[in-house]
Amino acid sequence: MSIQNVKEEHDSCYDYSTDDEVENFALTIDELKDDEVEKLTFSTDGLKDDASCSVNDSTSQSDDEDSKDFVLEFDERYNDPQGKIAFCCQNCKCPESKVRMQIRNNCGNSSGQGGGNTQLYHKGCCHNDKHQTVDYLSPMMRAIDEAISDGNKKKRPKVLNQMTKSDIAKQYERAKKEEKQYENEEYDVDKTNQIHTNLAYNDSCKAFIKRDKIKGRGLRVLALFSGIGSETVVLKRLGLPIEAIVHIEHDPVAVHVIKWNHKHDGIKHTYIEKFEDIYGNDSDPNVNKLDELVSQHGVFDLVTSGAPCQNLSGLNACRDVDALNAQYLMKVGKLIKRLDLLQRSNGMEERILFLSENVVFHEYEQFDVHYSDFSPEGLSPMRVDAKDVGPVKRNRLYWMNMPVNSFEDIKDVASEVSADVCLDSGWRCIVDLLREDVVVYKANAFLASLTRIDDKRMQGKYDYSDDAASRDDYIIGTYSVAERERMMGLPVGYVEKPLRDLFEQLSENAFKLPEINTEGKTYRDFLPRSLWHFRKKCNFKFEPSNHEPFFQLGISSPLEGKKDLAFFKEVEYCKHLVGNGWSIPVVEHLVSKLRDLFDEGSFVTYEEYNYQFPWAPYNTR
Repeated sequence: MSIQNVKEEHDSCYDYSTDDEVENFALTIDELKDDEVEKLTFSTDGLKDDASCSVNDSTSQSDDEDSKDFVLEFDERYNDPQGKIAFCCQNCKCPESKVRMQIRNNCGNSSGQGGGNTQLYHKGCCHNDKHQTVDYLSPMMRAIDEAISDGNKKKRPKVLNQMTKSDIAKQYERAKKEEKQYENEEYDVDKTNQIHTNLAYNDSCKAFIKRDKIKGRGLRVLALFSGIGSETVVLKRLGLPIEAIVHIEHDPVAVHVIKWNHKHDGIKHTYIEKFEDIYGNDSDPNVNKLDELVSQHGVFDLVTSGAPCQNLSGLNACRDVDALNAQYLMKVGKLIKRLDLLQRSNGMEERILFLSENVVFHEYEQFDVHYSDFSPEGLSPMRVDAKDVGPVKRNRLYWMNMPVNSFEDIKDVASEVSADVCLDSGWRCIVDLLREDVVVYKANAFLASLTRIDDKRMQGKYDYSDDAASRDDYIIGTYSVAERERMMGLPVGYVEKPLRDLFEQLSENAFKLPEINTEGKTYRDFLPRSLWHFRKKCNFKFEPSNHEPFFQLGISSPLEGKKDLAFFKEVEYCKHLVGNGWSIPVVEHLVSKLRDLFDEGSFVTYEEYNYQFPWAPYNTR
C-alpha cells in the first residue's frame, strides 16, 4: 500500500468534528499541559519559521567535522513548532544539564543517496549516546544497518518450535499446574459466590426492579480504566441506545483502538487520560472534580471499571494490596458512592448502576465495604470464569448492583466447547494428540505482561496437515491475535487492524520518511495530525528486521511506572491489549438486564457488533 493510501485510509477513520476536535485545533489537551511554549507557538504562529527553535547555523554546515558540541537553550527543548527534533526524542524528560543535541546528517541507506535529513536533530541524552557528533546515525538507522548487514550473511533457516508427542504431554501437565497459580483456581468457589446471599446485593436487585425506564435519551456511561473499550462492545452487542461514554484510559494505544472501532456511531465519546483528573490525588474523591464532570457530561446511569490488578493478582510474587496501584479498586468504589450521592442530591432519582471487574484474590473482603452503603459488610463480588461460557479461561471477580440471569442454560452447552472452534485454519488444539486423557480443552488465560503473553502456557495448538499422522514430532504454536480476539468474544481485527495501521503510520511517517528525506521535512509533513500526540505519550525502540522497512518499532507507554520499560512490537502490543481486556460473553450476560431499562422500540442495531460468538449455544440461537 502506498504511503498516500495509508494516510487517506487512516484519515477516514476519525471524525475530526467530534472526538478529535481539540487535537485538530492545535494539540491534545494533555500536550498543551506538557508543552506550554509549544501551545503558545501554535496558537499564534502556526507552522511559521521560528528562529528560537533552530540550532546555531554553524552546526549544520560541514560533513567532515569530526565532532562538535551543540548548545540548545532549555526552553527550546519544548519549543519545536516545525518538528526539527526527531519524533522519538520529543518525550525527553532529561534535565537541562544532560541534554545533548545531535544532528542526523549522514545516512548511507537514505534511498541510496548517502544523505538524509540534515535538519533533523536527535537527543543523545535519551538515546544514551555519550558522544556529540555532526556525523550521527540515529537508532532507527542503526537497526536498518544491522538488518542489511545481517542480510548479507548466510543464515541458517529458522527452526520452528517442534516437539514430540511425549514432550507435548509433559508440557501440557506443567502448563496446567502453572495455570492454577495464574488463575487462582485453588480459591473456594462457594466463598466468592456469596453475592446471592449478600444483603447489599439483594437490596440493589430489588431497587433495580423498581426503576423507571429511561425515556427520551440514551445511556450515559462512565468507563473507568476502559482499555480497548470492552464495555462499549458489550453495550453495543446488547443493542442499547447510548448517548455518551466518557472513557478514562491512560494508554494512548488502547485509546487508538477505541477511536478506530467506534467512529461515526452517533455516540458522544470523550477521552480523559488520568483517573486522578476526575478523582483527585487524595484517598477520597474530590467533590469539585466530580461536580465538574457531571456538569460537563450530564448525570451518569452506569459506571464500569477494570482497575489495575498487578498488586492484587496471585501470580505477582511481590504483590501488595496496600500499594498505590492496588488502591484503584477501592477508589472506584468510593467514586461510585460519592458520584451517586452527588447526583441524587441534585435531583437524580435513580442510583448509579455499576460493574467493577478485577482478578480473583484472597483479600477482596476489605474492598467490599466501599461498594455499598446498604450494609456494614459491604457488597460481595460475583466470581465468574469465562471457561464456563466459552473456550478460554478467565477467572474474575465482579462487584455489581444489577440482577443477573441464570448462567446454567449457557454453561450446560458452552462448558463442553473446546478452543478448537476459534483456531485459525490449519491448526488444532494439542489435546487432539492426547485424546485418551483430555476431551475438552480450554485455552489458558491470556496475560498482558511482555514475558507472559507468549509463554509456554500459550503453546496450545499444533500445525495439522495431511502428513500429521506420519510425523514423529509436531510444530507447536502460540495463539495468534485473531484467535485470541475470537476466544474473548471480540470481532476479529478489533485490535489487530488499528494497531497495524498505527505501527505502519509511525514507522513510515513519524520515523523513516523524516529521517531519509533530503528536503528538511519532518513528521509534521507526513504523519496525520491525529497521531502527533504519541510523541509525548510513548517511548520508542528500534530493532532490526528482515523485511521492509528493515526495522521493527517497539512502543512503551511511559506511564507504566516501571524502572525498565517494556517495549512491545506490533503483534506483542495486540496480545498485550487483548490480555488486559474483558471476556465479552461473560460481561454481556452480567449486564444484560440493562435492556429492561428501555422500551422495546428503543433498541439499536450496531451492524459491526451484531455478530454471534463462534461456539454453541450462541451460534445456534
